[in-house]
Amino acid sequence: MSNGCAFNSDGQCRHAAVGGDATPSKCAACDHYAGRLRGMGDVFHVALSAVGIPSVVKAVAGDCNCGPRRAAMNAALPFADKPNTET
Repeated sequence: MSNGCAFNSDGQCRHAAVGGDATPSKCAACDHYAGRLRGMGDVFHVALSAVGIPSVVKAVAGDCNCGPRRAAMNAALPFADKPNTET
């Protein structure tokens, strides 16, 4: 079972900070997800990470709860798996 994440191997997470079972709900809210963009939450994560915002927030506030927020935004504004080619 792979969800597209580079760390998911046959349903097991290989990321050193996470590890264990790679369940869909765990992967959806993971700060270390490295796969195809699933929705607008992933777009914001990539953009904010590029300018260093998550690192600053974590240094100041500790846990920013970014993973669940990212999952909620992905669920609210997901990308289609297949592009619509009908005209």
